[in-house]
Amino acid sequence: MVDASVAAQWLIPEPDSVKALVLIASGIERIVPDLLFAEIGNILWKRVRTGDLSRAKANEALEMLASIPLTVFPVAEIMDLTLEIATGYGRSFYDSTYLALALREQATLLTADGKLLRAMEHTPLGKTISGLNDLRDSFRQS
Repeated sequence: MVDASVAAQWLIPEPDSVKALVLIASGIERIVPDLLFAEIGNILWKRVRTGDLSRAKANEALEMLASIPLTVFPVAEIMDLTLEIATGYGRSFYDSTYLALALREQATLLTADGKLLRAMEHTPLGKTISGLNDLRDSFRQS
């Protein structure tokens, strides 16, 4: 499963975009919470606002995202677990949503968010998260 930091690299050229794009062609099931779409929209909005991306390119990115096969789960299904993680580990509700879904689905969360990765590294949830540079065999295969 992936978070918005990885999905954004599918749409916007970044240093690790090639690694992220490999996931689209791989057998790794791309499960995400429905929150992902709002987060990607916000990332694109910020890029348009700062002039780093045209509105037309942002629209193309949204169309591309819509074309990528994803298994989407409603945040409403995991809110209790999300809040437990957020309050127990001092993480945002947004980040905790991805962690909660990974736990529930017995999947590994793949992130490009180094801050989140470092924060969770030495916790019981550390085995639930992996960096984009450290693809694990434990990803659920589709």
